[in-house]
Amino acid sequence: MKIKNIKFNKHKILGNLEVDFLDRNKEILDTVVIIGENGSGKTTLLKSIYNQMNWNTKVYEEIDAKVELDATKDEIKLIANTQCGSDTAMWNGVKSKLYINEFIDEVKSGNEYSFQGEIKSKIIYMPTEINFNELNRVDRTFKYEYEFLNEVNQNIARDLPSAIVNAINTEVFKNEELPPKKSIEKICNDINSIFDCMDLSVKFIGLSKDEETRPIFKDSTGNEFDINGLSSGEKQLFIRALSLKFLNANNSIILIDEPEISLHPEWQRKIIKVYENIGKNNQLIIATHSPHIVADIKAEQLRVIKRDEDGVNITPIDNLEETYLQTYESILKHTMGIKSNRSDTGELYFKILRNELDANTYESDAFKEAYRYLKTYLGEYDKDLISIDMEIARRNRKKAREDDKSR
Repeated sequence: MKIKNIKFNKHKILGNLEVDFLDRNKEILDTVVIIGENGSGKTTLLKSIYNQMNWNTKVYEEIDAKVELDATKDEIKLIANTQCGSDTAMWNGVKSKLYINEFIDEVKSGNEYSFQGEIKSKIIYMPTEINFNELNRVDRTFKYEYEFLNEVNQNIARDLPSAIVNAINTEVFKNEELPPKKSIEKICNDINSIFDCMDLSVKFIGLSKDEETRPIFKDSTGNEFDINGLSSGEKQLFIRALSLKFLNANNSIILIDEPEISLHPEWQRKIIKVYENIGKNNQLIIATHSPHIVADIKAEQLRVIKRDEDGVNITPIDNLEETYLQTYESILKHTMGIKSNRSDTGELYFKILRNELDANTYESDAFKEAYRYLKTYLGEYDKDLISIDMEIARRNRKKAREDDKSR
């Protein structure tokens, strides 16, 4: 199940915004990245997609929008059953591609749908940051109950130890001829393999043997510690990824708000690969401010939200410069609209140099002071300072030639 399009009608923040999730060949994209300035509506867009799938809430009634899905008959039946509790009526000819709102109206008006078999499609929303104060003690009777709508929050995070124990127990019973230690190692390896591309210095090695039964990790020096010993970035990474794994995210729409939170830029470069490798046939829709994430996707996968006097709009794909494999400096300047790659102070001093050059007064005290200040911190090999040095040398050569001719 994947989203093809969402169209709003007089939304209080997004206005009449329409967003498609198609490539240039009109095929549905597996990964879409949404960028825009703070307040442009990225988070609102993600939440609106999530809420549109839940018509049992007042939030759904308040949003005038259409979500167009590409889904199988069984997936649409699944939505009807999980939302309306219907499990007896027959499929009533709804097309595999449809507007979810029109489908909902039919369900509400009395046309019911049946669902046979087990479909694992889900909508999963991950907010900006998942806070948790403590993990629940292991409940050995814990069993994941299927939900169509899932928000990765504190409650899911607290149950991760129980989910891990459940996975270990399943593996042990499945391989009774093997020592339990082997089954535990397999689960640990499965979890660690999610992060293979990240080059992490910590590995998950199992659960503590005390009554707390906390997840235990080992770092590259051999030190062992529980999950509270992880950095904030490591916690966010493990909690988000493991939540997706134990939610059994397959054939699902996954909405992720700012996955770069608390992550070092080196990890931001690789985070999309982590999420793409969890489960099969998922559609990722990600909101971000990270140029490191943007540089890992093609321009046709990018949606740039802009707010101006006419409201909120999406920059047409054909107006975007290619982002894939570009430098972060290029992404910041050409895609994210950052006017300078320097701090305000640095830009101020370079502006003094440029103004003095334009006025041909580069021997002034103002020029010399600004140049001396910049060189103190940037050294001799800064490309902009080198460019200014070359321009001064060019002008001095020109002046020398003119002086020779005048003699």
